[in-house]
Formats: sequence, C-alpha cells, structure tokens
Amino acid sequence: MLKKFTFLLIVAGFSNAYSQTLNFTNKASMNLARGGSAAATDGANEYIVNGFSPSQYYTSDIEKYNFATDSWSAFSPAGSASIIAKTYANAEIVNNKLYIFNGKTAYDTNNNQLEIIDLSTGIVTYGTTNPFPVSNAGSAVSGNDIYFFGGNLASDLNASYSQAMFKYNTISNQWSQLSDISQAMQTTGAIVNNKLYTVGGYSESNTKIEDFESVDPFASFLALPNWFNVQEVGNKPYQGKAFANNKYAQITAFTPVINEQNAQNISWLVSPVLTKSSSTTNQDFFLSFDTKDGYDNGALLEAYVITNWTGDITTSSKTLLSAKMSAGTTSGYAINFTNSGNISLASYPNNFRIAFKYIGGYLPVQKTTTFQIDNFRIFKSFTSSEIRNYDLITNTWSSSVADLPKPLSANALAVNGNKIMVSGDYYDKSFLGMYDVINKNFTTLSSNNLIERRNHKAEVYNNQLYVFGGNQAVSTSTSLNSVQSTDLSVLGTAELKSATEFKIYPNPATDIFHFNNDIVKVSIYTMDGKKTAVSSDFWNVNVSRLPSGNYIVTGENKDGKIYKTKLIKK
Repeated sequence: MLKKFTFLLIVAGFSNAYSQTLNFTNKASMNLARGGSAAATDGANEYIVNGFSPSQYYTSDIEKYNFATDSWSAFSPAGSASIIAKTYANAEIVNNKLYIFNGKTAYDTNNNQLEIIDLSTGIVTYGTTNPFPVSNAGSAVSGNDIYFFGGNLASDLNASYSQAMFKYNTISNQWSQLSDISQAMQTTGAIVNNKLYTVGGYSESNTKIEDFESVDPFASFLALPNWFNVQEVGNKPYQGKAFANNKYAQITAFTPVINEQNAQNISWLVSPVLTKSSSTTNQDFFLSFDTKDGYDNGALLEAYVITNWTGDITTSSKTLLSAKMSAGTTSGYAINFTNSGNISLASYPNNFRIAFKYIGGYLPVQKTTTFQIDNFRIFKSFTSSEIRNYDLITNTWSSSVADLPKPLSANALAVNGNKIMVSGDYYDKSFLGMYDVINKNFTTLSSNNLIERRNHKAEVYNNQLYVFGGNQAVSTSTSLNSVQSTDLSVLGTAELKSATEFKIYPNPATDIFHFNNDIVKVSIYTMDGKKTAVSSDFWNVNVSRLPSGNYIVTGENKDGKIYKTKLIKK
C-alpha cells in the first residue's frame, strides 16, 4: 500500500523546520543572584556588573567568571573606589578596560557617568559624561567603538523610550549621535561582520495614569474626579496620605477607638471608565500598580475588573485579577512598594473599570492591615518581532532583515561566528533560537534542562553557549544565581546538506515530482519561509495546485538528517 501524507499549512520562519535540541548543564553559580545586570567578556572571563538582587534593587557588585576553570571571584575596584549602584546598565570591554555606562540608579534617574576600570590594576577613571543616559538599552562593541541604542528615558510610570543611537570612541573619549533605530523601544543587539543587528524590543504608551499626587493627605475621605470610594460593609473609607514627598491612596480597618472598631470592613476604590482597543500579536493592554503593606495581620487587598458598572458595587459584574500584592510586613511598613506585575486586559471588553477591594475588621479576629496604593496605570505595550541591521561602514539602517517566530523582549544575545544566539523572553523564558546573518534565517531551537530566565546575559566561549543569572517574575526575589551552558557543536550535525544528496525529479515540475527513496519526510516552503499545503503519495508529491514560482524543498532521512534543494514549479 502506498503511504499517504498531508502537508499542513503553517506560517513560520523557514528554518523553524530544522529545530535542534540543546542540552544544558549547570555550571558554578554566581555568588550573588542577580537580574538586570550588565555583562562583558575579555575572551577568557565574563564580568557580571550591577543589576538587582533578591535584597537590593540596585547593586554595585562586579563578579568575574573564568570559563576555563568554571569558577567565580569578586572583582573590586582598586583602593576605596566604587562604582555607582544601578540596574539595567551597559558594560563593554575594549583594550582590557571595562566600560560601564547607562542604567537606572537608586534615585530613579538614569546614570550619566562613564566608569572605566582597568582590568589589570582595578583603577577607576571616568570618561566624558554620557550626553544621553538611558536604562535597558542595547549595546555592542566594534574595534575601539562602543555603541548603545534604544532604552528607557524615564521611570516606568512615564512610559518614555528612546529611539536614539550613540557611539563612544575609546581613543578620542568622545560621544557622537548616529541614525535612530526603527522606533523608540528597549532592545538588544549584537555586531557581526560590521553590521549591528537588533533583535526584538519592547515599549509602552500610557492610556491612564493616577499617581494620587492631587489627593488631600489630611482629609478623612479620598476624593478624586470620577473615582468612587465605596464602603460596602463598615465605615472605613480610602484616604489620601503622604510620606517622603510622595502621595498615595491608603486603607485600613485599624482604629484605637474601641467603639469605632467595625466587626467587618469591606471597602472599594473604583476607577473611572477606562478604554482600550483590541489586542494584537505585537500589542496588548495592561494594568499595573504598586502596593505597600504595614502591620500585616491578615486583612486582604484585591484587584478586580468591572465590566458593567451599575452604580452599585454589589450588582456590578466583577472579575478577580491575578495581581501581586505587598504582604508579610508584620512590624512597621514595607520598605519599598511592590509592583503588581503587568496584568493583561486582552480578554476584557474595551470599556471597563478597575476596583480595589479591602477586606478587614475586628471579628472574629483582628485583621487591620494597612495598604497603600500608588502608580496606577493602564498602558499599551508593543513587542517587536523583527531583526534589523545597521551598517557600520555606510551608517545606514536596513528595513527588517528577518522576522522572529514571535515577538521577543528581555532576551539575551551571544555571537557565535556568523550566528547570533538568542535566549529567553519576558514571557517565554525558555525561548531559544539562532539567527544566521549569512543565510538571513532564524532557527528556533529546543532545549533540555534550561532554567527559565529573562533579563539575563549570555556569552559564547569555545563553542559553548553560557547563560548567566536573570529573573523569573516581577519580584526581585526571583533573581537567579544560576549559570548554565550547552555545547553548540551539536548544531553542526544538523546542517542542511547539499542538493547532491537530495534529488527531486523532474525539476522544473508541472504537477508531480519524485524524490530519492532514503528520504522519509518532505516539506515544501515558499521563498519567504511559509510552509505550503500539498498532499502526496509516498515518493510522489503533487504540486499541481501550487502557483508557478520558486520553492524550497526539504527532506529528512531516517537518521534525522535534513537536506534541502530548490524546486521550480511551472
């Protein structure tokens, strides 16, 4: 009986058909778990610089990893010198000097200092002040020049991103501005063969912000235009408060006056009507806010989306949202606000409200935790699914040179010859892929034992891909000290073989073509990488319904080797 196949239509990158599996092994862990770090290599060592740790939002630490010995050591500047504590900075090494620049500091400002550390002596000097400091920018080095591009201009609340690209020459100690990247966003990039490639990227634009800076911190009742402050049970409302020149909303069931202690308090703070448009593959709408708890003894704060506000909180349709809330501060108040995480609103109607529900009281046991709410915002995100390049010789940007299989951000890059290895993503933290700058195709790779991570760093040493640190969720407590590596040489066994080992005939073909009988699987792709839908009896492929033109045909033998050749369809 003849074997029957059906080729399914899928829209994907051509080289996704050649997915390979990389096996990751654990290496010596970093001394300090960190995400959002900068990193650079001198060819023998990897330097991990700054970032956030489980206990610190901004660190000044530098660690050095020796690839050959799989060992870590602290790297300290000489004498009493220290570097600025920051996160999402950039680091590059040129002529045995470590250049550290950009990054968000503890003062919620972007660092404009260029710190230069001589790796032989540890002596710290300073280069010309950075004229355009950002955080979360991409950077890369070519010769004596350091490039950085994109990034965040201000705090996340302001959703302000950079489209600029700058170059620093380490010989002249001068900065110069170059042509802008494709759009304002934070992104990653790598330089191969005198071309800078940016891979993916991310930006936001605000739809609604409420930072509570207009509230009266002395009033007993928080009043904001078009917001509702509702006491469903009990009589404890939300109030406006201030501390250290910052205002916020606050709710608590606590009172020292016994006859004012409610058995139960259920209070709501309901936003104005909010609007959004439909989400797409590259764009989504999100809710984000910050909370801080104090004297936590079991009261709850929850966030809901209201899809039909009736004017009565008890009859309005409400859906509980999965938001991270500050908790566990039993004595005093939390030192820092906790971010809720980016909560997708894609599945909700285009008109809605957000409501905060407080549940506390004195019976049957006292639950009077104080909660503070700040930096409420609704925003639209954009995540790029493009690879673009910038020619360092002609100083010009190309249009998109390749499409990623999905939008990517918070990823890491490492160069391996003519290939750029891509690891991680903000959501798909186990993502792994490879872009070939010669063939201009992107290959999605699979992995075993890879620990999920984002906001991490990657490097290739001796044909091994290393991944360093990162984090797994919004909280800094998910920062990783994990280091893993995988052997890239296995990819060579799956390289596409020449057409002489895979024959199809006739070629050109009008309706049917045949292939040699050691092939067990055949796929057909358009020249832009889309897999076609055709049916076939084994060894006889019917292409009569395909439009005339050129196609790529791939064949796989029983050992899993992949071959390709070109088909001309008449």
